[in-house]
Amino acid sequence: MTNINTFIPDYSLYEQQRFYRPMGGKVVKSVLVETYRGCPYSCTFCNSPTTRLLNKSFVRQKSLEQVRKELEYYIENNDPEYWFIIDDSFTARPKKDLLALCKLLKEYKIPWWCNTRIEAVDEEILAAMKDGYCDRVQFGIECGNDDYRIKYLKRNIKNKDYYKKIDIINNSGIPYGLNVIIGMPFETEQMVFETIKLVKRFGGYDGLGVSIFIPYRGTILRKIAIDNNMLDSNWTSENGYLVGGSPLKMKHPYLQPNQIWELANNFKYYCFFDESRWIDIQRNVDLEKEYNDKFYSKYAMPGSENIKRRKIYGCGADNYVEM
Repeated sequence: MTNINTFIPDYSLYEQQRFYRPMGGKVVKSVLVETYRGCPYSCTFCNSPTTRLLNKSFVRQKSLEQVRKELEYYIENNDPEYWFIIDDSFTARPKKDLLALCKLLKEYKIPWWCNTRIEAVDEEILAAMKDGYCDRVQFGIECGNDDYRIKYLKRNIKNKDYYKKIDIINNSGIPYGLNVIIGMPFETEQMVFETIKLVKRFGGYDGLGVSIFIPYRGTILRKIAIDNNMLDSNWTSENGYLVGGSPLKMKHPYLQPNQIWELANNFKYYCFFDESRWIDIQRNVDLEKEYNDKFYSKYAMPGSENIKRRKIYGCGADNYVEM
């Protein structure tokens, strides 16, 4: 396999507009940064575990020297305003290496985004990330049911362990979003609402990614669906696009395509509004304006009128914005 410490991606192949992306409520010129390849985790909805079986050295970490060389190359050639770190899970490395990487990133005073797992952070790690100019983090929850998450997703963590992280994450000063998946094999409506209640318990997120399960080839969860007659073995996203629900055909009491589509569309409302308002959601009351007014006043994005958030969540230890 390629030694990732011996080359730098050639972004000169791309037109300049490709570097601009919306992030945290504004458009920034961002450069993709990769500090390692592969993933040590075994999530069954992802193809990384299967790829790792093909080659035990699939997870490869770049040296700090190589990361520094790449960052300086990008600064010289691309003039970035933002780093978009595309590692599968940013904190999936020895803590000593992680702290050293954050210290390196701090030198450049450029804000950055990353993706990671809730159980992989603690106060020291998040403080180092913030000090290193971390601007946003995306955390994957995927499912709020302990038993399902452990048995089917191979994510060996219980909700009680998530609860221990909530205050740590909310008090870190780093804005964050949460990712969930619905419509997975053997998932019920009750389980979706367990996920909703877990998201509500976090409370401090200002972004929410809701994905309908896609049975990608090479994933364990796809095989489970096929083995249980929930999916045609020849199905691909090209011949069965997901508009309108899910490719899975599950028997009751498991989720039906129309349920999945409806829950995906209303998920943000269930998470944001009190349970006393859930009846309005189920009656298809139009809540979009009320949601937008309340959500964006509570979680105004950087660069907005929300002065308090700018002062609390300014990226970098010495980069608070006084207004």
